[in-house]
Amino acid sequence: MPFEKGNSGNPTGRPPGTKNKTTEEIREKISDFLTESWGQVKDDFQLMDPEKRLYFFEKLLKYSIPPLQSITMQTEIRKDLETLTDDQLEALASRLLNSKPEDDEY
Repeated sequence: MPFEKGNSGNPTGRPPGTKNKTTEEIREKISDFLTESWGQVKDDFQLMDPEKRLYFFEKLLKYSIPPLQSITMQTEIRKDLETLTDDQLEALASRLLNSKPEDDEY
């Protein structure tokens, strides 16, 4: 029989929210390695073929630019649309069909 949520069967176990020491140590070592080797990484980057350089650059972008939340937004929009009446949906559709790109507000 599985344990209940929040009750592992080991009352003296790691408290909730406590980070795993091994994972934290590995992250720290990787971070130290990258910091110490960054000059070499930059030099190697310049020596790469353009295609590989672009691929490498793309891989690094995810660490500086947050990912898009399109799936969440689509779900929220769908929920919002489901609450509209038929008249409200028709008005929205009419507005969308008659709008021009310069009418959009950003």
